Amino acid sequence: MKTKQEIKQYFENGDIPTQEQFWEWQDAYWHKEENIPQDNISGLKDALNAKLNKPQAGTGFYIIAQNGDIPGYSKLNLQSYNIPYWNGSSLTSSGIYHSNDKTGLGTQNPSEMLEVAGNIKTSGLIVSNLPAANINYTRNLVAKDDGTIGWEGKSTSSGTYIPLSGTQAGKPISGNLELMTEQPEENNLIYRNNIDTGVKNEIGFYPSGMTISSVNTAQNVVMSKIDLSNDALYVSGPSSQLSMDHERTTIAYYNGRDMKGIVIDSNIDEPIRIMHISPAGKPRGLTGDEYYGKYAESNDYIQKQYVDKKMSYSREEVRTEGTWINGKPVYRQTLFFDQIPRTGEIDLEKYIPDIETIISNEMFTEWWAFDMAFAGNQWRTQIFITVETKLIKIEFVKEPDYDYSAINSFTITLEYTKKTD
Repeated sequence: MKTKQEIKQYFENGDIPTQEQFWEWQDAYWHKEENIPQDNISGLKDALNAKLNKPQAGTGFYIIAQNGDIPGYSKLNLQSYNIPYWNGSSLTSSGIYHSNDKTGLGTQNPSEMLEVAGNIKTSGLIVSNLPAANINYTRNLVAKDDGTIGWEGKSTSSGTYIPLSGTQAGKPISGNLELMTEQPEENNLIYRNNIDTGVKNEIGFYPSGMTISSVNTAQNVVMSKIDLSNDALYVSGPSSQLSMDHERTTIAYYNGRDMKGIVIDSNIDEPIRIMHISPAGKPRGLTGDEYYGKYAESNDYIQKQYVDKKMSYSREEVRTEGTWINGKPVYRQTLFFDQIPRTGEIDLEKYIPDIETIISNEMFTEWWAFDMAFAGNQWRTQIFITVETKLIKIEFVKEPDYDYSAINSFTITLEYTKKTD
């Protein structure tokens, strides 16, 4: 076939083309009545290969699938409301069903937002916005060691559980805690073991009562205990004890065979007993850390020191805590004189002013000039001693002008009331 350039030379100016040349010109082109082969159209085959094939007959959903260099349509075989998934070559229906905002796994009839017909395995689970439980909830959600979750019946007596970690702040127990009476006694304990100290603190519940105790588990020794029974109360410490029953109440401290205690017998006619077993064999009664006799009242028990003061003598004025018949307080004071005035008259008001009534007097005189010492207010009807509220007068009957400064000493103890009271 002639080329385009060769055919152009047939038709140059002045040329007269021949029949053969005209035919060669016509054969060089396609007539519109002729079909042009695809292979003779440049790029047509590649262009057609890049275009999609016509989908297969029938309605439905299709995806574009690449088969080698040629893409094509692939029909989806899906069920209504089932979520599709890619199986490696196409999309197909999964077992996940979704309709009306409810999703079912393994079921096409979910009754909740999510319903699973089978087991679920997960490494973590977070659940929120759960409704508050009430007495209408009859099951608890529990799990095995392998993570399998199951149901168990909820206790109908309490309505809830106390968590092992304790109740939350602001959420105290609002009801009673009842222990099962058919359990063995060793199962009716609430206790805490302290590993560092070896001490076990426990509360025990028994048919006859309850106990609160602290036990040294290493030595198996009860350190302290409160025992509440139906008819008695016992409180014991390392060395002390309080017991209360129908017979008596006892407070005691023990040290081996020695003890101190107070016993109140149930017999109302019996007195309260003080018990003291001393290792030195010197038992005593009650005592006080301080002296309180100064402020003792009529029905108060007195201390030995108080009695000693009542029975003792002092040069200082002492209020005896006793009263005279007119209700005024009674005072006591001892006066000692080793120098007597020549006249034998002692100014009593100088030493004890404001005496109103002299209740009693005790005196002792040492008079060595006559080689005598006597008690009382007279000696053999020869010497008389008179005590007035303001004056003490010594008289030697046989010698009216006697010099009484010869008396060696004179001592007098007075009990009296005062005008100032």
